[in-house]
Amino acid sequence: MTDASSRSVAPQSSPITLVTGPGGSGKTTWILQELQAQQPSPQPAAYCALGSGTCAIDATWLQSHVPIELVDENMGDRLLALVLEGVPVYLELGFYLDVGLMPPLLNELDCRRVVVAALAQAAPWQNWATEWVSGRASRVDCANADLWRGNLPGQVLDASSLDTAWLEIVSGAYGRVDRAKGLLPIAEGQTLLLNYMASDPPSVEGMVTELPLPLLTEGRPTGYVGLELVGEALDRPALVQLLRDCCLSDAELASAQSQLRSQLATS
Repeated sequence: MTDASSRSVAPQSSPITLVTGPGGSGKTTWILQELQAQQPSPQPAAYCALGSGTCAIDATWLQSHVPIELVDENMGDRLLALVLEGVPVYLELGFYLDVGLMPPLLNELDCRRVVVAALAQAAPWQNWATEWVSGRASRVDCANADLWRGNLPGQVLDASSLDTAWLEIVSGAYGRVDRAKGLLPIAEGQTLLLNYMASDPPSVEGMVTELPLPLLTEGRPTGYVGLELVGEALDRPALVQLLRDCCLSDAELASAQSQLRSQLATS
């Protein structure tokens, strides 16, 4: 395994790059840096988060920054077509996936295998990876972590209620949280990216940022909405109720969006 923490982007023998590492180590951030270094590109690369199911937090964040084709993990035929066309394909592997049990096709291809991790946490992948990228230290216990996803399709949240709920979550009110991230639209029209790592210095400002997406001024969102937590002894029923209490009814949303449109028309 070689140190790739300071290397420059170079053509690879395979268009497929597999990226893994502990939860919150910076895998998606590294992929974004790779894609930005390749710009401008005549053909967008493709991205797939293996093991994420319908959770598209990282995929949406990536697509808001660079042109990229998002491929669902069940679209094997599309992935193969992209590979045959020579399109760069980045497959991000969740920390909970066993790299020794990858699909046979990935084992047969000459894939670039990258682990993004603090040096002290890279050992589980040292016999698998061909490159090591220095990543953030993570408190996530990869072998025993409690993973919970709260999907909220079509929901818009009250910003004040979300602020309170988010601070309660990361402070441990619903179980210990080592890693948390979310993609949540609010009544004011913005889509917020929530991002927390227990190993990072406390920073309320850094935990919540606005994605560079158009304001949602009418109707409900069609993209992914939800939250992902990794920790220990997470209180799932209480978390579900907490998020439901933050969501706006149809009448509340219509009123908020009507006010928003009026403000935009007069600004």
